Amino acid sequence: MANILIIDDDESVRMLLTHQLQKLGHSVIAAEDGFQAFNCLSTASVNLIITDIFMPEKDGIEFLTEFTRKPPSGVNPKSIGIIAMTGDHHILDIPHVFRMARCLGAVETMRKPFTLEELKKKIDLLLALGQPSWGNSWGTTMG
Repeated sequence: MANILIIDDDESVRMLLTHQLQKLGHSVIAAEDGFQAFNCLSTASVNLIITDIFMPEKDGIEFLTEFTRKPPSGVNPKSIGIIAMTGDHHILDIPHVFRMARCLGAVETMRKPFTLEELKKKIDLLLALGQPSWGNSWGTTMG
C-alpha cells in the first residue's frame, strides 16, 4: 500500500479522502495548503500526492512549481506520483489548468466530485506503474 499526502483546503474533503484511503489500507497524511504540504514532506516519506489545484494561500499549481524546482531536502520529486484535482467549476478552461498541472509533474487529473472507485483506479494505476519519471510519458493519463 502507499503513503499518501492529501492537499486540500476543504476540511471535509481531506477528512473523507483520509478515511476512505485508510480503509483501503493506505497510510495518509493531510495538509490544507502547499505550505503545510512542504512541512509534511520534510518529516514524512510519501510515494503519492493528491493535490487540489485551487486553494487559498499556496495553491496546487504553486505547490507543484516549487516542488519540482526546489523540493524539500531529501525528497526526490521524480519518485512521487501526483494526482491533481479540482472542483472549481468557475474556471472556464479546466483542461488548460489540467495541462499546466501535468507540465508540472501531475501524472493524473480528476474533476471533483469523483467516486472512490475512480480515485482507487488512478491510485492503483500509479502504483502499478512504479516510480514516475518527470517529463516522461509513463502510462496513460486517464483524466
